[in-house]
Amino acid sequence: MRHTATKADTTVAIEEDEPLQPEQVTVLEALLQGETVTDAARAAAVSPRTVHRWLKDDFVFQAAFNRERRALMEAMQHRLFALTTIALDTVEGAVKGGDVKAALAVIKAVGALASAGPPIGSEDPTILREERESAVKEAANARRMQDLLALS
Repeated sequence: MRHTATKADTTVAIEEDEPLQPEQVTVLEALLQGETVTDAARAAAVSPRTVHRWLKDDFVFQAAFNRERRALMEAMQHRLFALTTIALDTVEGAVKGGDVKAALAVIKAVGALASAGPPIGSEDPTILREERESAVKEAANARRMQDLLALS
């Protein structure tokens, strides 16, 4: 079964294949619609601290959130791609017509395309857990190394 929530032209679908609590599904839907952690927590009748804990420590929740974020990103990319031909024809006409602002906007956009934002994490709770454990071990090793160097 899928839960769906709609805001503007964005529809969010949460798969219930994962063992998420109903409150977690409500929070996911709210966050994916752009709500703040506080508002998402309020919608699910949980504390913002609980939502932050799920986002930080609940690997199944993180995986579901990442999966749905990726699906939203793909849907937005498909919509934008569908507009690309029209937009490029319009911009090309403006640039060929001598529109300096349009030409500068194209140059800026090409630079912006190179940085598409932070990567989205794994959809696999096991991988998320392993990444966290690895990061914790690396941090501990770095602290030990600093302690050893301080003793020298």
